[in-house]
Amino acid sequence: MAIVVLENIYKRFSPANTVRVASTVSPLTATQKEPTPTSTDPDRAVLRNINLTVGDGEFMVFVGPSGCGKSTLLRLIAGLETPTAGKIWIGDRLVNDCPPKNRDVAMVFQNYALYPHIKVYDNLAFGLRRTGKPEKFLPKLAGTITRSLPFPQSFRHQSTRERSIALRVQEIAEILQIEPLLDRFPKQLSGGQKQRVALGRAMARNPQVFLMDEPLSNLDARLRTEMRSQIVELQRKLGTTTIYVTHDQTEAMTMGTRIAVMNGGQIQQIDSPMVLYNSPANRFVAEFIGSVPMNFITVKLSNSGELIHPHFRLCLSHQRIAGLTNWADQSVVLGVRSEHLTLAEPSPNHLNVRVERVEALGHETLLFVRFTHPPEDSLQVRIPAAVDVSLGDKIALAIAPEKVHLFDPKTGDTTA
Repeated sequence: MAIVVLENIYKRFSPANTVRVASTVSPLTATQKEPTPTSTDPDRAVLRNINLTVGDGEFMVFVGPSGCGKSTLLRLIAGLETPTAGKIWIGDRLVNDCPPKNRDVAMVFQNYALYPHIKVYDNLAFGLRRTGKPEKFLPKLAGTITRSLPFPQSFRHQSTRERSIALRVQEIAEILQIEPLLDRFPKQLSGGQKQRVALGRAMARNPQVFLMDEPLSNLDARLRTEMRSQIVELQRKLGTTTIYVTHDQTEAMTMGTRIAVMNGGQIQQIDSPMVLYNSPANRFVAEFIGSVPMNFITVKLSNSGELIHPHFRLCLSHQRIAGLTNWADQSVVLGVRSEHLTLAEPSPNHLNVRVERVEALGHETLLFVRFTHPPEDSLQVRIPAAVDVSLGDKIALAIAPEKVHLFDPKTGDTTA
């Protein structure tokens, strides 16, 4: 187990359309270097100004939309990519120049990456046999590592080290409940079984850090839920520092001790799941975190602290108004989550809307509504399943004033 520290990390790749053309210019001499663009160029950098500390034994989740740089950041920690600038620490070691095999990390990939020509047992034992030194849980023995050959078991020579590896594989198989699968090939396994084998291969080496790159994305919904809880339970049992990458905010909210929300190559906010949900730092975090995106409405803040919209008015508390004095008589973006809109009687202070779509989810109903007159902003509302609402109905909605969020319309940052 170890802490992971990222200091001012930048990463950029050469432009994809760069073509090398032959010329009569002599090759670069040994003392010359090919020119590289500035690492901090914001227009082309994949990652910019990443500063992050993952605590010892913590379950950290990187979440964000496709292309935000979360997988690239994980590959930098693993040593599969080289940072353009910045430092990466694992424990007390600076690992920028360490090859992946010397970083004492184990990575679980999205596509499992199992060796198809060897059985589950050998997939689990492969990393242990490849190590150049005995693992922490193995006895310190002299001599070379003995390779298992495809001979009948009774004719094989099994060294003390190999017997220790067998004990470790058996221990991992018991934890993951894959003992009946040890004699199968990967092609004989289901998706969930392959995922458990991939996890077991990472666990067998007893690394300082687990790195997981969207390991559940290839599974069906039910199996993803099961594997999600199993991974969390295993991480708590082992206490190994874990960094998990996903684009699914439900996975992030249910698994992570802390979540780093990323967008455009930068970290937008790092905090616990409920703090991100209840106190987002900007509009992007507010919209991305939550199984139903937050609703946004442009309103004007009056001098008296009242939010004014062509269809409704909303009074804020005196404590909230005190922090908005700089926004008096200006436009702001009102954010409210679907569960904080409730059915009410028609009133000038309520939102009069028309139901355009109804999604019955069993335990609740999700309504898609629009204002009855321009501007016809669209909203999403959660209501109890017992309430009967039909397509085309006109209803009134009340906003819980203490639950609203206000954002700067230009920067997207929260105003108070």
